[in-house]
Amino acid sequence: MREVDLGAHTIRSHGAKLARNHMHDWLILLLLAVIEIILYIIHPFYRFVGKDMMEDLKYPFKDNTVPTWSVPVVATLLPFVIIVVYYFIRKDVYDLHHAILGLLFSVLITGVITDAIKDAVGRPRPDFFWRCFPDGKGGPLQVLVFCHALVGISRVDDYWHHWQDVFAGALIGLTVASFCYLQFFPPPYDIDGWGPHAYFQMLAESQNGAQSSNNSNFLNVRESELQSVYIDSQHHSVNSRDRRPILEGTEGERRQ
Repeated sequence: MREVDLGAHTIRSHGAKLARNHMHDWLILLLLAVIEIILYIIHPFYRFVGKDMMEDLKYPFKDNTVPTWSVPVVATLLPFVIIVVYYFIRKDVYDLHHAILGLLFSVLITGVITDAIKDAVGRPRPDFFWRCFPDGKGGPLQVLVFCHALVGISRVDDYWHHWQDVFAGALIGLTVASFCYLQFFPPPYDIDGWGPHAYFQMLAESQNGAQSSNNSNFLNVRESELQSVYIDSQHHSVNSRDRRPILEGTEGERRQ
């Protein structure tokens, strides 16, 4: 496991730089949001429903067991709150930023795929008959997974969706969420699964920069030492040349 430097990378110190480096990710999220709004507004395909097809579309019209407003709360708001709380524990903006990116990507990509399929297929709901002809005449992680499963089951129990639709939607959601998670984080079973890829990339760049700085300092020190030795040797040679006439004069006096 690589080193952990908690509290060194906060929103204030690294948040703006991190967001700028991932500006393209935020622009893609904005594009996905626009596409999702368009898919939600446009009319779906109007599928023909024959009389012999009504057998599977006459389930009673019921209220939602799980309120509609609770779906975005469970799918988006609750994970977001958990991510923010986790940030205040670890003080790691890389973890915060990439967890939010992964969450938003998984939600928006899943929404775009499922709404595009709904609009293209236009399959009636199980309670279609009583919707259109009410008078009968022509006219934390395990907790989150458990909550999502209950929502899916309630859609079948309330006859708002066919079980095949819920099952297909669960597969799409699971696949997209796993893909988006792995874009920003190692697998949970990995030894470095506790942090995002960008955090380890930043650590590697910092270590390479420090190593390059140390090598540069070492070369500068060696160069200074060589220059010092060279200057000392030159100084010694000059001193030797300066003493030679004096010595020769002394020897001459002695001979006289």
